[in-house]
Amino acid sequence: MDTRASSLGDATLGELSQSESELQALLASNGYVWSVRENGWYECLVANDRERWRGQGLTTKAALLDAVHQMLPSALARRAF
Repeated sequence: MDTRASSLGDATLGELSQSESELQALLASNGYVWSVRENGWYECLVANDRERWRGQGLTTKAALLDAVHQMLPSALARRAF
Protein backbone atom coordinates (compact mmCIF):
# COMPACT_ATOMS: atom_id res chain seq x y z
CA MET A 1 0.00 0.00 0.00
CA ASP A 2 1.30 3.45 -0.95
CA THR A 3 1.22 5.70 2.11
CA ARG A 4 2.94 8.75 0.61
CA ALA A 5 1.22 12.12 1.06
CA SER A 6 -0.25 13.72 -2.02
CA SER A 7 1.49 16.66 -3.61
CA LEU A 8 -1.15 18.99 -2.16
CA GLY A 9 0.17 18.54 1.37
CA ASP A 10 -1.88 18.18 4.52
CA ALA A 11 -2.06 21.93 5.15
CA THR A 12 -4.02 22.68 1.99
CA LEU A 13 -6.36 19.70 1.86
CA GLY A 14 -9.85 20.89 2.60
CA GLU A 15 -8.97 24.46 3.52
CA LEU A 16 -11.51 27.05 2.44
CA SER A 17 -10.05 29.91 0.42
CA GLN A 18 -13.19 32.07 0.17
CA SER A 19 -13.27 35.48 1.78
CA GLU A 20 -15.76 36.19 4.54
CA SER A 21 -18.06 38.03 2.13
CA GLU A 22 -17.88 35.15 -0.38
CA LEU A 23 -18.80 32.64 2.33
CA GLN A 24 -21.70 34.84 3.42
CA ALA A 25 -22.95 35.20 -0.18
CA LEU A 26 -22.75 31.45 -0.74
CA LEU A 27 -24.61 30.71 2.49
CA ALA A 28 -27.30 33.29 1.66
CA SER A 29 -27.75 31.92 -1.86
CA ASN A 30 -28.44 28.51 -0.31
CA GLY A 31 -31.05 29.76 2.15
CA TYR A 32 -28.91 30.19 5.26
CA VAL A 33 -28.95 33.19 7.58
CA TRP A 34 -26.39 33.96 10.25
CA SER A 35 -25.85 36.13 13.25
CA VAL A 36 -22.59 37.02 15.00
CA ARG A 37 -22.08 38.14 18.58
CA GLU A 38 -18.95 39.26 20.39
CA ASN A 39 -18.11 38.78 24.04
CA GLY A 40 -14.31 38.60 24.25
CA TRP A 41 -14.42 36.25 21.24
CA TYR A 42 -16.86 35.77 18.37
CA GLU A 43 -19.65 33.28 18.10
CA CYS A 44 -21.88 32.87 15.07
CA LEU A 45 -25.04 30.95 14.41
CA VAL A 46 -25.70 29.78 10.85
CA ALA A 47 -29.22 28.47 10.33
CA ASN A 48 -32.02 27.63 7.94
CA ASP A 49 -35.46 26.17 8.64
CA ARG A 50 -34.09 22.73 9.51
CA GLU A 51 -30.45 23.16 10.57
CA ARG A 52 -28.45 25.10 13.17
CA TRP A 53 -24.66 25.36 13.22
CA ARG A 54 -22.66 27.32 15.81
CA GLY A 55 -19.06 28.43 15.30
CA GLN A 56 -16.56 30.18 17.52
CA GLY A 57 -13.35 32.07 16.87
CA LEU A 58 -11.19 35.07 17.62
CA THR A 59 -12.55 36.92 14.57
CA THR A 60 -15.90 36.95 12.80
CA LYS A 61 -14.37 35.09 9.85
CA ALA A 62 -12.87 32.45 12.16
CA ALA A 63 -16.27 31.90 13.79
CA LEU A 64 -17.96 31.61 10.40
CA LEU A 65 -15.29 29.18 9.15
CA ASP A 66 -15.73 27.10 12.31
CA ALA A 67 -19.45 26.78 11.59
CA VAL A 68 -18.84 25.93 7.91
CA HIS A 69 -16.27 23.28 8.90
CA GLN A 70 -18.94 21.68 11.04
CA MET A 71 -21.39 21.84 8.14
CA LEU A 72 -18.81 20.24 5.82
CA PRO A 73 -16.90 17.97 8.20
CA SER A 74 -14.62 16.19 5.75
CA ALA A 75 -11.69 17.73 3.90
CA LEU A 76 -13.14 16.22 0.71
CA ALA A 77 -16.46 18.02 1.21
CA ARG A 78 -14.69 21.34 1.86
CA ARG A 79 -12.49 20.84 -1.18
CA ALA A 80 -15.51 20.15 -3.39
CA PHE A 81 -17.20 23.22 -1.90
